[in-house]
Amino acid sequence: MLVFWALLLLQLPSHSFSEPKQNYFAQVGSSVTLHRKMDYSKGAYVRWFFESNGNNILLILKHPKQDMPKKEQLEEWKNRISLSTNYDLIISDLKESDFTDGHFRCEQQTSNDIQRAEYKLNRVRMPLSLTIPAGDELSLSCESDTVQIPTIQWDTPNNKTYTRQKKITEKVTAQYSGSWRCKDQTDPRQVQVSTTVIVIDLTPFPAELYSSISSRSPPLVLPCSLSSAVSLSELERVHLNQARWSFRPLNMSSEQEPYTLLTLSSSSWTHNQTSSQRILLSEKHLKGQDLSTSIPKLTASYRGTYTCQLEFKSGKIISSTLKLELLEVGSSVREKVTIREGDPVNLTCSLGHPTPPGITLKWKHPTTQARFQNHLHIPWAKVSDSGQWTCELTKDSTILTSARINLKIVKVIDAWVYLVSSGVLVFVLILIAVIIVCRKRQAVMYRRRKTRFCCCKNPQVKGFHKT
Repeated sequence: MLVFWALLLLQLPSHSFSEPKQNYFAQVGSSVTLHRKMDYSKGAYVRWFFESNGNNILLILKHPKQDMPKKEQLEEWKNRISLSTNYDLIISDLKESDFTDGHFRCEQQTSNDIQRAEYKLNRVRMPLSLTIPAGDELSLSCESDTVQIPTIQWDTPNNKTYTRQKKITEKVTAQYSGSWRCKDQTDPRQVQVSTTVIVIDLTPFPAELYSSISSRSPPLVLPCSLSSAVSLSELERVHLNQARWSFRPLNMSSEQEPYTLLTLSSSSWTHNQTSSQRILLSEKHLKGQDLSTSIPKLTASYRGTYTCQLEFKSGKIISSTLKLELLEVGSSVREKVTIREGDPVNLTCSLGHPTPPGITLKWKHPTTQARFQNHLHIPWAKVSDSGQWTCELTKDSTILTSARINLKIVKVIDAWVYLVSSGVLVFVLILIAVIIVCRKRQAVMYRRRKTRFCCCKNPQVKGFHKT
């Protein structure tokens, strides 16, 4: 009996020790990695336990002679635990019970000793994701109900650093979208708390859009899109009330309400029946975060201001506005009509209103490339003026848009010259005809006056006699 106890004592590790309990901070639904501080000894057993209400539950075991760790078939922990290459415990999809019911323990056993370390999970009540409209107040708190985090530091997507602040309150813009992480400055691994902030905003576009009125121009796209990849279901989740396109004509006063052209319905734009029927936009099906629409055919009535707007049930409104400037050219003669050399021609080019400061309108000659003013008067058109005249709208030497018109100028003989030459030709032809007729009549008369002579059978007095 004494021999048995002696052998048993010889198999026990020579000594054992435990590290102080380590506090880790995480969120329900997230993942956490419990790091072993002890150095791994070759040939050691690594066991991870969960202790709760006096129960010591073995979660996973790494045998030194096995490549893969062995998991215990526990329904509560199934598919939620694994080991890293350094045999740290990885827990995914954290549940409420992981924080309140107990603590975790790691044991590393060799033939000489056994080392233990205990870990306590502390819950931080921060959402895993947060979606808010731009301009609203973002409020984040990195606090635990049980243990205080020693030295807090925030990592933010806009590269702004917050230190020693448990709570953050900021009015957000699109630059605040991304991952916000709360960590401990002394040991960042112990605080694994983060949230993904999605700020609903519209991508900024140029305030003015320039195009030209032409029968051959393709549909004009009115751009509008969300700055973050947010689905429509996500928008509805944050209480989106309505999305719409509205239009304010060029001559409408600021006191009047703009026309609502399109409203969002079932992931598509639909025409508003009460809007002006002169303005029609395409009912485009929405894809991703693109809220753009288009104008099928441009006319002068489409000049004005267009607004893409998101309205939330809280009353918050986010909008993006652009002013559509349309360049239109005209001529005193119709296009595709032949112009005679010497005729006067007027060419006009305008935006339908006085040209804003810094904007220039110039006509470009089709052959010489010379520039002229936007209202061009050609008193005497020449054949060399034929071709495609281009009106260019420029700002700071940059061509914003252009419009073209074709002129066909031909050289035509004057009418009086034509009449004189035609009269001379007719006179000559008549003269020739008269001469021909006279010649024929003279020949006929000559043949009628000629005397005929004959030789008789019965001779008479020698000589010729009339018959």
